[in-house]
Amino acid sequence: MQELTLQEMGLAEAEAVRNSWTRFYRDTSGVVHGSGATPEESRERFEGVVASFEQLFLGLPERAWRLRQLASSEHPSPQDAAEIASMSDPRASSYFFRAAVNRNWLGLLPEASRWPAMPYLRRQLAADPARVCAWVEQHRAAIEARGTGAVGMAVSLVAEAGMTACALLQQFAREQQDRHVLLRISYWARDVPVSGRTGQWVRVVEDVLRQPSFGAQEPWDAAQLAGTLAQRAHLEGQLRPDSDRLGVIIRFALAAMLAVYLSEADEWESSLVNDLREVSLADPPHNMLFTLMRAVLDLAREDTRLGVPLSVRQQAACRPCGRPAALGRPAGELRP
Repeated sequence: MQELTLQEMGLAEAEAVRNSWTRFYRDTSGVVHGSGATPEESRERFEGVVASFEQLFLGLPERAWRLRQLASSEHPSPQDAAEIASMSDPRASSYFFRAAVNRNWLGLLPEASRWPAMPYLRRQLAADPARVCAWVEQHRAAIEARGTGAVGMAVSLVAEAGMTACALLQQFAREQQDRHVLLRISYWARDVPVSGRTGQWVRVVEDVLRQPSFGAQEPWDAAQLAGTLAQRAHLEGQLRPDSDRLGVIIRFALAAMLAVYLSEADEWESSLVNDLREVSLADPPHNMLFTLMRAVLDLAREDTRLGVPLSVRQQAACRPCGRPAALGRPAGELRP
């Protein structure tokens, strides 16, 4: 039925099916083991199975009327939520959440362990993104307990809130290592309008790029994200005013990430690329170390073009690990 309806059964549906199947199996197993059955008894059992399927999986007219009534309720209660959760038709709750509009239902969602509530949540997100993000944050532990699929759905939802979801996505980025979750966060970061990319946005990007699994499994997207970060250091190709510290924040973020990857790389790994001029963010290597080197060099080239003082550039490169981020690589290899 899940394949036919494209809906996963909730607890009420699963219990109803289990009870019906248990009764049907008990009645028929005796026939299999020799107790016999008259044609009338066989017909009654067959009709019972058909009736069970009708009650469990077919949308009944009277149920549709009640669902519409509940969906339009101005003051939903926990009892109303329990009534919806108890309906055995897998499509009942789906229909309800396509029709429900009252934002008070949001506080009743945790009353059941499984809701096909994404259409409802998206409508609420459009009306009040901060409230939906707060709800996801409140129930983050329960969402994470259901696995990376649930986390990915939550991230995809709140990502539609733009920078309103920045703090929440940073929590996911720091704690998640699943490539699909991190990929969704990277899409969000690149979709944020340039004018909205703040220091907090930089920290989310840094947390994503610090996850080794992301750079190893999604090298192209990691490179595009690193390039996007480096490009944001300057304001539309021009120097930022002294009061604008975003460029400094980005230089420190890139240098800190590079220092981490350098500290974990062995000599063999560092020797894989002989000339960094061969590395391109458009066709990145499957190694985050060299991707970050390329991003740092691209930013250094732009800094040179715009006349950023060398003291400012070296400050970001030396501070994270106490020595130049390139760790003494030959000058010829480091030319932009």
